[in-house]
Amino acid sequence: MNKIIYPTLDLFLYYQREGLTETEVDIKTSHANFWSNLPKNLKVELEEEAKAENTDYVRLLEFSEVAKRQKQFFFTASLGGYPIEASYYPIRLNDTYALLFDCYINDKIQPQPISSLRYLKTLADYKTANLGVTWVISGYLSPSTNTYVIAQELYKEFTGKEWQNPQEGKFLGATVFEIWQPPQKWEDIEKENHHVLIFLYPNLQKMERTASFYKLWLQLFCYRNKVLLAYAESRKCNQELHKLATEIANTTHKIETITASSDLHKILKSQPKTSFNYLTKLNQLEILQQILNNSLTSYQFFLEQIKKESQNITEKDVMIGKTDLSFLEVFSRVVEQKYQFQMAKNYTNHSLTTKILESQISIIQGIIDLDKRKNDRTLTNTIIIASTGLAASSITASIISQKLPSPTAKSKSISVEQAFGLSVGIGLIAVAIAYVILRLFRK
Repeated sequence: MNKIIYPTLDLFLYYQREGLTETEVDIKTSHANFWSNLPKNLKVELEEEAKAENTDYVRLLEFSEVAKRQKQFFFTASLGGYPIEASYYPIRLNDTYALLFDCYINDKIQPQPISSLRYLKTLADYKTANLGVTWVISGYLSPSTNTYVIAQELYKEFTGKEWQNPQEGKFLGATVFEIWQPPQKWEDIEKENHHVLIFLYPNLQKMERTASFYKLWLQLFCYRNKVLLAYAESRKCNQELHKLATEIANTTHKIETITASSDLHKILKSQPKTSFNYLTKLNQLEILQQILNNSLTSYQFFLEQIKKESQNITEKDVMIGKTDLSFLEVFSRVVEQKYQFQMAKNYTNHSLTTKILESQISIIQGIIDLDKRKNDRTLTNTIIIASTGLAASSITASIISQKLPSPTAKSKSISVEQAFGLSVGIGLIAVAIAYVILRLFRK
């Protein structure tokens, strides 16, 4: 049976403290969920967190009454007969909570069976994150041990699966294996994002020499997970934009077949909501694109820092061993060639739809305005014709009224009935003349 000495399991856990649209209530919820991963007596309240002057890198336990004199909180346990020691190291990286949970079998000399890893996993497996996690398995081996076989067995013991496409590298004398596959279901990235690294050292001295790198690893894995979350969110956003674009296309089809002005008014009333939703999602897609780009830049920065630190150590101690982390650069290339390209393409395509949306609104408004002017002109013509007829009738009635019989007059004159009939007749003639004139001017 293959064995490993000083088996260690590190969980790098990340929780989004603030997103794009979080309220104070959401921040409180994220805060509570993150601290549920730690013992209750270590919880740091939001009011205490606010005392930090710089949120770039905040050691949160410095605000804990229980652990205020420590940067980490340690505890011991015994599982499966193994003496286990563990520690919590929670920090805040601006808008993100990060937790390094470190646990190991506290025996630095005796080789342990690969199966001992399951007890370490038991301590860490219940913890939750909404931004992502990275697992690091490490230990050192007896001379002449096959590192590839040991790493393969460790991975199977830890995940219950055979590994696929492991990437191999070197880190200060350790042989490193990275196992990660892009999520098959991006909408469920919290469960789909499995990222595991295995560091196998040739001796204890070299393993302990690398402890100072945890701060850099914490930040590197943070931005790696941020890249993946931003891309996953952009895919959701892209799907929602597709649905809205379909609504816009259907509306365009309706406009082509609608004849009633009232129906156009209904469409025009619904357009502001559609426009608002579409432009909001498009803006969100642009923000996610920026988050991904910035996170990738930060990932590349911290990877370079790790390389530089490693190089400095190697220059001082040439016997410690080589460092080759080119396998971690594969992630950068995938992001640049696939994720960034796809997000840029989606944004460009959906930006074009905004032009259709603007044209759609303009066309609807134009049709309504034209219809309104037509109705206004018809009303104006009616008023002119009616006024002409009324004026003619009034004038005629006024003239004829001079000819109405006086009660005392004996001379022959027209009757009231005759006068009314005559005024109406002249009014109708005037209406007819006005109508003809307006028709001629319209032409």
